[in-house]
Amino acid sequence: MWNPMTADEPDPYPGMLEDAIERRANRLMDDEDWVACQFEDGLVSGKGLFKTIAGPYVHGSTHALIGGLIIDVLWKLAMQQAADTIDDDYDGE
Repeated sequence: MWNPMTADEPDPYPGMLEDAIERRANRLMDDEDWVACQFEDGLVSGKGLFKTIAGPYVHGSTHALIGGLIIDVLWKLAMQQAADTIDDDYDGE
C-alpha cells in the first residue's frame, strides 16, 4: 500500500501511488456530498457537455451522452483532487 511517509524512497512496487490515487478517487465518486459540491461549486462543466445538452434531443442517446460526459468530468475532478491530497492525511490504506 502507498505510504507517504516513505514517498521519498524508491518505490518497490511500481504503480502503488497510482493505485492509491485511483482508490481515493473512487471513494470521492461514491460520496454523494462530494459529487453535489462539484455541481454547486460550478466545477461540472465543459464545452462538450453544453453542446450535447443544447443539441437535438434523441431519447436514450442524449441521456447516455450527457451522463457519460458528466461522469468523465467528475472522474477527472476526483482524480485531480485525489492526486493533490494523497499525502495529506495518510489513513493506512
